[in-house]
Amino acid sequence: MPEGPRKSKYDTNPLPPIEEVLGVDTEAPTRPIDSASAPDPFGQPMPTDPSAGHTTGWRPNADTGPYATAHDSGPRAYTPPPPPVPYAPQHFAPPGRPSSILAQLGITPNFGAMACYAPYVGLVPSVIFAISEPHDHTFIRFHAKQAIFAHIAFWAVTFVLGMMRAALPWPVNMVLVIPQVLVTLSAIVGFVVLMIKSYHWKMVKLPIIGDQVE
Repeated sequence: MPEGPRKSKYDTNPLPPIEEVLGVDTEAPTRPIDSASAPDPFGQPMPTDPSAGHTTGWRPNADTGPYATAHDSGPRAYTPPPPPVPYAPQHFAPPGRPSSILAQLGITPNFGAMACYAPYVGLVPSVIFAISEPHDHTFIRFHAKQAIFAHIAFWAVTFVLGMMRAALPWPVNMVLVIPQVLVTLSAIVGFVVLMIKSYHWKMVKLPIIGDQVE
């Protein structure tokens, strides 16, 4: 390519001006472009606003895809989330589920299990908890049923010894006082031990009775 004329002595560019190479006048004012026919940079035609009579341009909008017209892309209406529902403890059972006496009284299962083994009076809470508590409350139901059988066994042995003492003459029935006292003391000690174990969330099974309960 021949060297072009230098504009000044400080012009060290040996190439001819770009105007001569391309044959255009770079100093001429730019020609307005019809934006209606100009394609989008992504290859989509730019929409026009019929009311304005000119193109409205492209603007990102999440509702109508990656692009939307300017007159359709105003601020979206903000819908605040619903206020949180305050928590309130429920004292009733869901539909189809029996009510829990422990929940209504505010008693923990370990305390209820301990009450079932109370000597002489534990039979009453044992029957109530065994009937009222749901089947998935296995801890309290196990101890309630085991306490029922333990109380029945204790009262049965006490009743038999008492009947034997009443049927036998006086010198003989005094001998049965010793086993009757031993049975009573052993039962009280056993019930106290079960009260302590159940209060510490332990599943203690009595011989024979525990297997029948499970």
